[in-house]
Amino acid sequence: MGIVEESIKESIDIWNQCVNTKFLVEMQNGSLKEEIFLKYLIQDSLYLRDYIKTYSYAFIKCKTWKQMKFVSLSISYVNDSENLTRINYLKKFNINDDDIDNMQKTKECENYTKFLIDTGKSGDVPSILMAVLPCMLGYHYVFKKVSEKSPNLLNGYYSDLINDYINDNYVKACEQWINFTNDFCEDLSREKILKLKVIFREASMHELLFWEMLEEKDEPV
Repeated sequence: MGIVEESIKESIDIWNQCVNTKFLVEMQNGSLKEEIFLKYLIQDSLYLRDYIKTYSYAFIKCKTWKQMKFVSLSISYVNDSENLTRINYLKKFNINDDDIDNMQKTKECENYTKFLIDTGKSGDVPSILMAVLPCMLGYHYVFKKVSEKSPNLLNGYYSDLINDYINDNYVKACEQWINFTNDFCEDLSREKILKLKVIFREASMHELLFWEMLEEKDEPV
């Protein structure tokens, strides 16, 4: 078992909490309000901008062309697939990429992206990988669980979003990233491995806080 599989096992409690957040439960039962989904689309679009920047720091710090090429493919994927899906949804609300650039992050989104950017700036490639992987791998885990519980979603309004993370190409990409990261970290010291697992769990916790921020809050009286 490599570092990634070990880290997933040690953070699976957080991932399961993500699956059971109000946002995803309401997505399944059809009670998710349009304005809450719009909030998700906006905040996740803002998040993806810094997510790509974090990959860019890894690209700069890679030492071989093979590594650089691998990371660059992920940057392209985020832009060509994930961001495009969100933009297509946002068009229905008459919102485009330029509009998103002028919007504000929530506190939770800001804290998450700051964690990623700070790791990108100061961390080495293994640290960056362990910071970004909980998003990539966690999204597959979450939406696979959601689609298994509510298969009807695969043909409904949220199908484009969900299919982005459970299709065969995405599954293959996740496997490649797991192998890439395991190989990258294979010869690291036990002390370094433990530090990387802390990064992975912290990123997983940010994922949970991101999902939880989407819960509708009662307005103060």
